[in-house]
Amino acid sequence: MATSTFADSAHENLVDEISKDPNCDLSNLTDNLFGMLDEAAQIDAQIFVKTHNAPEWKDKAVNVGLAHAIKHHLIGNAARIYQLYFWTTVHALIEDQ
Repeated sequence: MATSTFADSAHENLVDEISKDPNCDLSNLTDNLFGMLDEAAQIDAQIFVKTHNAPEWKDKAVNVGLAHAIKHHLIGNAARIYQLYFWTTVHALIEDQ
């Protein structure tokens, strides 16, 4: 149960941080501890889709995901992981609508 509480708290902190500061530094998540890097990308993509909810963004999502990764101070594999999860989340959300 402690892990669940930690995960819930960490999730809320990520939502809060990304919502308040779209350029926040996520480089501390580069080890992808507890899957937080992919969760951050999914949260970021959900916020992005709320303001960019049009089919043409599906084709641009892979590039936008990389741009967001760089904006969050991610490089190398961390940037690619972020890009992948951002892209797949945007695709899923736009297809569902």
